[in-house]
Amino acid sequence: DGAADTKQEIQELEDSENTAFDIALTMIIDAAEKNSSDSILLSTYTDLGLTNLDAGNYFHITNLLHSTNIFGSHVNSFDKIKALVDSFVLIQNAADGTVGNSVLATTADFQRIGVTLADGSSVLNLLNDVIDNSYPTELETQQEIQALADTVAKILATAKGDIHEFSALELKALGLLGVDEKNLISVKAAIKQSPSDGSGVDSVSELQGLITDIKNTAVSAIEAYNNSDGSNPALVPEIQDYWDASVEGIDDEDDLVLANAAVLIQEPAGADSDIKIQELILAAKQALVIIQEAADSYTIQILQEHYADIGLAQVTNSNFQKINDLLKTASISSAKLAGYAEVKAMVDSYLKIQTVADGQQGNQLLPLRSDYQAIGVSVINGEQSISLLSDIIDRLSADRVDTQGKIQSLADSVAEIFATVALSQGDVSNLTVASLSNLGLAGISEHNLVTVVAHIIATDNISQVDSYLELQSLINQVAQQAIAYIERYNNGQESAPELQVYLDAGISISVLDDLALVNAAIVNQSTGGASSFALIDTVISAASTAMARLQKAATDNSTV
Repeated sequence: DGAADTKQEIQELEDSENTAFDIALTMIIDAAEKNSSDSILLSTYTDLGLTNLDAGNYFHITNLLHSTNIFGSHVNSFDKIKALVDSFVLIQNAADGTVGNSVLATTADFQRIGVTLADGSSVLNLLNDVIDNSYPTELETQQEIQALADTVAKILATAKGDIHEFSALELKALGLLGVDEKNLISVKAAIKQSPSDGSGVDSVSELQGLITDIKNTAVSAIEAYNNSDGSNPALVPEIQDYWDASVEGIDDEDDLVLANAAVLIQEPAGADSDIKIQELILAAKQALVIIQEAADSYTIQILQEHYADIGLAQVTNSNFQKINDLLKTASISSAKLAGYAEVKAMVDSYLKIQTVADGQQGNQLLPLRSDYQAIGVSVINGEQSISLLSDIIDRLSADRVDTQGKIQSLADSVAEIFATVALSQGDVSNLTVASLSNLGLAGISEHNLVTVVAHIIATDNISQVDSYLELQSLINQVAQQAIAYIERYNNGQESAPELQVYLDAGISISVLDDLALVNAAIVNQSTGGASSFALIDTVISAASTAMARLQKAATDNSTV
C-alpha cells in the first residue's frame, strides 16, 4: 500500500511492530506481577498477534492477569499468553448453554487460567459437565470458575467419604434444580452413599437424578402413609420427608401434625405428588386459620369441610354444630387455639366427654384435666375434683354434657361441694337442690337439703366426697339415720322426733302438719313398726286418715 516501498521503510515497519510487541508483552507481564493495570486495551493483545479476542471479552483476560494465581512468569512469552487466552476462550465457548457441542477443557486449561483443580478424572468430568450446561455470563472470572471447581471437589470428596460442607446455593450454582437448605441434608447423604470413586455423581444429570430420586422417595413415603391406617409409627412422615418432597409450610412440629392429619384422610393417590401434597397443606393451613379466627368472631362461617381439611374426620353431621358452638364461648379464643394441636384437642376432648357420658359406668377412659381445659371448662385445682367430675359424667347421658355450659355447670357444682366441706357447721353453703340433682344424685329435696349440707360439712375431708358413690351414700345416710331415729323413738329410746327428722326420712311435708299426731302414731307401733320409709309412711297415712274421720264425725255429729 506504499507504506513500506523501500528496504529502509520495511525495516522501520518491522522495528515498529517489534517495539509494539515488546511494549505489549511488558505491559502484560507487569499486570500479572502487580495484579493491576489501567492501560491494557484490546490493542495490547492485538499487538501481540492474538486474534481470538474482541471488545466483548478481552477485559476478562485482563482480569485474569490481575488475579493472585497468575504471575509474570506465566505470561512472559507469546506462547504462554496465547495458551492462557486459548484456554479461557475454550471454556467460554463450552459454556454456550448447549450440551455436547463443544471441545471440553483439560486440567491444563484450568491451570493456565489460575484455577486449582482437585485430583481425579471425576472432578474434571463433573466440572466440564457443569460448564457445558452453563452460559458465558456465568463464567466470566477466574473466581467464578474456581468456585465451581471448589464445589465439585467437595461433592467428589463427600462421595469418597470425607466430610466437606457445601451449601444449597453452591449446588444451585452448578445448575442443579430442586435443592435448598431444607433438603440439603438428604442430598449430602445421598452423595455420600454413592460410589466412592465418584462415578455416581460426576455429571450434572446424575446429581440432578439423585435430587429427583430424593423427592420421589419422599412423596412415595407420604402417599404410603395416606394409604395406611395411621397406626404404624414407622410410616408416619417426618418434617424432613416434606422438605425432601419440596413441600413448603412445614416448619415445626405443629405444622407436621397438621400435615400428617390432612394427608391421612385422603383417598388413595390423594398425596402421590408434591403438587397434591402442597395443595393439601395450603388448604389445611387456611382452614386452621379460619377456625382460629372464628373463635374471636361470631360472623365467620365454619363448615364441616374446614375440619375435614385439617384431618378431623371425626367431626360429623351429628356433632358439627355442637363443636362449632364451642368456638362461640367466651373461654375459647384464637389465643387459646394457638395451633393445630389445640384445635384437635378441643375436638377430641369434647368427643371424649360425649363418649364417656353413655350412661354405662366404667366402660370408657375418663376425661382428664387437659380435656376440660381444651374445651374451655374451668375445674378447681386438685386431682380429686377431676376424679369426681369425670365419675359423675361417666354416669350421665350424652345430652347432659353436650354443651360447654352444661359441663361447666357440673364443674361448678363439684367446686361448691368441695367448698362446702371446708365450711364449719352453721356456715352458709351455696349448694342447691338443683346443683346436686344436676350431678345425677338422687334423694335430695328442698326439705332435706339442710341436713345433706350438714353431713357434707361434717365429713371435713374432700376424700370422703370425691366420688359419685360416696356422695350418694352420704345422701342416703341422711334418710337412713332419720328412719333409725324414728324407730328408736318407737322403741322408747329417743325423744320425740322434730319435723326435720321426718323430712330427712323422706316423708312428705303435706302429711306432717300435725306433728303431735304423727309422733303419737309412731310411738304406738310394735318393735320394727317404724323401721322403714314405707312403714313410717303407712303409719302416718293411717293416723291422718283416722284423724280425718274423727274430725268429720264430730262435725257431722255421727259415729266413726
